[in-house]
Amino acid sequence: MADLVSSATMEATLDGVLRKFNPSLTQDVTETIEVRVDVDSSNIPIQVLGLDTSSKAVNSLDDFKFIGIENVGNIAVELMFKVQQYYDAGAGGDAFVPAVNEAQPYIYTSHLIRSGEFMVLPNPRIVAYNEFTSAADSNDVDGDLSSIVTDKDGNASGTDFAGDHGTVCDTDGIVPGSMAIKFYDAGYHEMGVTGVTNDTPSGLTVSTLYDINLAIDGAGATNIAFTTDSSNVNIGGTNGILSKIQTVIDALDAKERKCSIAIVSGDIRVTSNSNLSTSAITITDGTGNTMLNVGIFPAQGSLPAAVPGSGTVFTKGTYPVDDIMYDDGEGNLIRPNGGTGTINYEEGGTGGDAAKYTLTNCPTDGAFKVWCKFDSAHSGENDTTANVANVTPNIYARSMNQEVNATIRLVAFN
Repeated sequence: MADLVSSATMEATLDGVLRKFNPSLTQDVTETIEVRVDVDSSNIPIQVLGLDTSSKAVNSLDDFKFIGIENVGNIAVELMFKVQQYYDAGAGGDAFVPAVNEAQPYIYTSHLIRSGEFMVLPNPRIVAYNEFTSAADSNDVDGDLSSIVTDKDGNASGTDFAGDHGTVCDTDGIVPGSMAIKFYDAGYHEMGVTGVTNDTPSGLTVSTLYDINLAIDGAGATNIAFTTDSSNVNIGGTNGILSKIQTVIDALDAKERKCSIAIVSGDIRVTSNSNLSTSAITITDGTGNTMLNVGIFPAQGSLPAAVPGSGTVFTKGTYPVDDIMYDDGEGNLIRPNGGTGTINYEEGGTGGDAAKYTLTNCPTDGAFKVWCKFDSAHSGENDTTANVANVTPNIYARSMNQEVNATIRLVAFN
């Protein structure tokens, strides 16, 4: 394996202003093809590269992460790419154009490359679409995946990644780059105080037993009793009030529901560790020497209303982008506010690697909602199979001059 560094330097000063186009991308590659070939002006052009996602052959790849084609001769070259043609078949999604009358399932794009010019592509995904609409935007998965729940570490894996739409989605493949995942929001309850920091005095007495009741995720009240430190009765810090409370919560029986207490935007918040539809927290007086209505802590009747978890109510486009887990088009899942994963876009049912997914370090004990596209011309992994192809299977070249051959140099990395 080696690093492929793809970069370009395009600069020009126009009207005294320097204009630049300097993109750069680094990727892992394991193979390359390099050919230099003379081509004549035959009406049927010469194949200079083939792609086959089912097998390998001479001058053939199953994919590429970069291809560069340079005209190194003095004669203009016609480059042609064979691409599958699709149309919008309505509720059934996109379908290939059948060979009827003048219509053909494949068309050939034609590009004129003059001497010294070059053409580059970052991947082989090319289709033709005979509608002035998107070739990627087709049917929707709008799945409430309450049946899939991350564990206590925020991890999950499996193959049924589309809930009630799983069979449909697996059959026709997921459109790379279309995945959006929103985990249920956790329920919480705040104290309603302001300006709190770790160094804020709590007003509680040292070396004294206090308690508070927490109803976690719809269960009955759990009594949280703790003894304050002999010296530190600030809100935070070592053996501070929040630390004391969290230690008792963490020591609850494994079967009991858990939560976290922390300073959030200057307030003290208790948040459920669950991201299910039942996620909820309610703070009430303890059964002994309650900490409520002591020091900075309000009386139970003065607490603000608890905020329940998001449940199953979701509206697209209303969430912070950093809360959304999305895919990068190469099978990697990314959530800026915590969480990574992988997704296989493949079609072909729930067996093998089809629609296989992994989730890592995501919201704990969490269900989620998935939005993605399927059944479009760009669905699934790369495929050169006739009538479902979503990459160019062949690249051709010919000289534009009847008397003089043209020369091209082609380099591809995968």
